[in-house]
Amino acid sequence: MTVAERTPYIEQLKSSRDKYCEAVSGLSEAQAKFRPGPDRWSIEEITEHLALAEKGMLTRIKEMSKPAERLHRPEREEEIKGMITNRATPRKAPETVVPTGRFGSLANALAQFRANREETIAYMEQCPEDLRARTVEHPLGLISCQEFSLVLINHPLRHIGQIQEIKASIGYPG
Repeated sequence: MTVAERTPYIEQLKSSRDKYCEAVSGLSEAQAKFRPGPDRWSIEEITEHLALAEKGMLTRIKEMSKPAERLHRPEREEEIKGMITNRATPRKAPETVVPTGRFGSLANALAQFRANREETIAYMEQCPEDLRARTVEHPLGLISCQEFSLVLINHPLRHIGQIQEIKASIGYPG
């Protein structure tokens, strides 16, 4: 990837990280652990999920992608951004990234998300590969690693919408 190709992705990775961190800043323990329903995640659980998913997605790009014909599909990239951030379509998380309380607190989960996002940013800053010429399997189908980068970028933004829903729920601690 050229510097010109990487720079916008790096900036977007930083921006979505910062927006997510802002969305969860200043929460009490009760707010972080509040679940709006028995089958719904708390903000702490969402943050744990993001930390796990971030690590897993980067691992898939680095270790599980395969060389392929270069794919540059701007319309598909826009479609992926829209699908990831659209909360109207529920998505089931893979079992490996379902929260189990492994970090013990929102602060710990957020610290792990931030560390994992820093690893992603460092990879993008130094990436020698043309990510449009590598593909990886995803629930959306076979996608280029460049397209998968958009999933990484926009995943926290999807969950900001979920956090807003939690904060608007009846019974959310004030």
